[in-house]
Amino acid sequence: MNFSHLSTLVDSLDDALARGELCHTEIFLFTDNAVAEGAFYKGSSPNRPLFELVLCLKRLELHNGLRLHLIHVAGSRMQAQGTDGLSRGDLNAGVMRGKSMLSFAPLHSSPLDRTGGILPW
Repeated sequence: MNFSHLSTLVDSLDDALARGELCHTEIFLFTDNAVAEGAFYKGSSPNRPLFELVLCLKRLELHNGLRLHLIHVAGSRMQAQGTDGLSRGDLNAGVMRGKSMLSFAPLHSSPLDRTGGILPW
């Protein structure tokens, strides 16, 4: 399993917090790695490298007043949003083309608004 993206994220959060940034904030982290999401919410993993990353995230959360949300999304959504291609130098997709981040992660909408309401039985 490739832990480089999660490891980079943990390192970036740690660096920002060391500079006094992001303390006492709520952060939404979107990933196409369902195993990482499950380990984060379970709080553990039998895989030692993943366990260490989850432990580090939990420590950062506890010691800095963070509220982290690790949310699994489809890989196709990550590609459309543009994050997936950034590691390969693709600067021509999704938000890099000027699209709104909220169009890919509509956190500003209620679940009923996103789904079109409750369907009749």
